[in-house]
Amino acid sequence: MELTILQAIFLGLVQGFTEFLPISSSGHLALMPFLFDFDDPGLSFSAALHLGTLLAVVIYFRKDLSSIFQSAFGWAAEDSQLPQQALLLLVIATIPAVIIGFFFEDIIETLLRAPMIIAILLVGGSLFFYLTDHFAKKDRPMKEISREDTIIFGLLQAIAVIPGVSRSGMTIASGRMLGFSREASTRFSFLMAIPVILGASILKLPDVIEHGLTITFVIGAVVSFIAAYLTIKYFLQFIQKIPFSIFVWYSVFLAGVIIYFIY
Repeated sequence: MELTILQAIFLGLVQGFTEFLPISSSGHLALMPFLFDFDDPGLSFSAALHLGTLLAVVIYFRKDLSSIFQSAFGWAAEDSQLPQQALLLLVIATIPAVIIGFFFEDIIETLLRAPMIIAILLVGGSLFFYLTDHFAKKDRPMKEISREDTIIFGLLQAIAVIPGVSRSGMTIASGRMLGFSREASTRFSFLMAIPVILGASILKLPDVIEHGLTITFVIGAVVSFIAAYLTIKYFLQFIQKIPFSIFVWYSVFLAGVIIYFIY
């Protein structure tokens, strides 16, 4: 059954707002058809939504991306806040997620999309996110991120290929666990999203082409772009003031709703 325009707008908002918040966009996209009783739009529509969020993060961090590519050729400014060899570090951070996604895609997209599993992972992931921030004792700048640090970022990002586990939550938590400031952890987390979303979008592009570029795909992607851009902008602006416990309470509430619908 084809999505309606209202459903496309709704899912675009869900994807855009949740991709960069520590509450799992993949979990939300898997849950919405279950909670609101409409057909799952499929992975091709999900890929279209991800293209919207990809465009948002690329445009927002266009200056950082320019500096990253300049540093790859030795042109980076001395006062840059980015770590040395930033492009290489982003590649290293992406490898674990690529490996897990390639070898376990079928399991992830079938067995691990059950609502109860998503509910448990939402709560567990948000608690991990909150506790790593709560007990963090240092505020290292992003420029100090090393290859060893990046491996930890990458391994925790790889776990987030499972629906219900937030990619941004895991990567921000890994930064806080390693002693980086909230801002440094969040900015590097968002930069890490670019190759992951790009790779996932490229893999699903044949499905989008096969399905056809419908009006609902376009609307969903545009809405996802706008919502994601605003989320990135304001989350970074208020990162020092936001009590991370709100994401725990939200996840507990959503898990309760899921369990209620199941039973």
